[in-house]
Amino acid sequence: MNKKFILAAVLGVLMVVTSCYKDPETQPELPMISIDKTSLEPFAFAAGASQQVTLTVNRDWSIQCDADWLSFDPESGHVQAGENTKVVVTVTALTNDVGNMRKATVRFKTSAKYADLSVQQEFDPDAAPTLLYYNAFGKDLAGLDNPLVTATDLWRCEEGSAVNDLAYYKTSGDLSVRNSSTSNSSAGAGSECYDGASGNNHLFFGSDAPSLTIGDIPVHKKLSMLEFSFGVFHIDGQKVPESDFLVYVSNDSESWVPLEYEVVSEYSEPKWCFCKAEIAFEMASFDMLYLKFAPKTASKYRVDDIRISSDPSYGQTPASEWIDWSKGAVSLKPGTVIE
Repeated sequence: MNKKFILAAVLGVLMVVTSCYKDPETQPELPMISIDKTSLEPFAFAAGASQQVTLTVNRDWSIQCDADWLSFDPESGHVQAGENTKVVVTVTALTNDVGNMRKATVRFKTSAKYADLSVQQEFDPDAAPTLLYYNAFGKDLAGLDNPLVTATDLWRCEEGSAVNDLAYYKTSGDLSVRNSSTSNSSAGAGSECYDGASGNNHLFFGSDAPSLTIGDIPVHKKLSMLEFSFGVFHIDGQKVPESDFLVYVSNDSESWVPLEYEVVSEYSEPKWCFCKAEIAFEMASFDMLYLKFAPKTASKYRVDDIRISSDPSYGQTPASEWIDWSKGAVSLKPGTVIE
């Protein structure tokens, strides 16, 4: 082979390699984004309050947040790649006109990195809450083997206005926390479920058919209706029989009225059913609410996603449609307090 040809080929390869190599010092730094704090002080419920966070970033950035009660200035920015830049972002909260604290996650992001900021706003004590109580009972069993509710508090994952006041009661029997991959309320586990099913932990009403009461729930004087919803799984794979899975409400923890709930979703296979009910009443007619789940048959039912909510804009219901606390009422005991 011609030596000149070989030399030319070698020089060509060297030129290609050299052209692909760049001094590391000339390369932009890797993408980076950070904020000077991970959370803000809780905003007051009145509008107009602002706080600031300092962003350090070396790429174009933007804000991702689903909370329509927050505004940001600026909302995004252009940054020279690799050039560390500090940006002061002002976060402003609108008025919180309901009686619930609200929370949001604000994500500052580039195309490759992000940093999250936690924001919350106090509730207006004179406004009615939209959420009194919600519990999805947690994400895992923390290594425990189907623990009884009296043995752990990992299932106490409440949200709502009643969080600091409520109490749980149970009658005798085994009420446990479960997390079965084939029985939890999650479509990801291969089960058809209701919209918004949380999956993961749920409660199992075991031997001796225990009852669970969620009580001491304050009812705001401006509320005139309450909505109840919950998911129920019947172990035999049938529609939840209202005559066997009994639910009661009370305003004094002594006299209990059957809650006539509707099974909204049901399946032919062993699946979760979504149930809901509603009651209306005169404003400021009672102070406390108690909700009792009392299955008649032992070891048949699982419950998840218990929610008690309201719509403060709900119009005043005619007296003829108010709940009659004496109609069908029975005397029951809430049970023993779950410490």
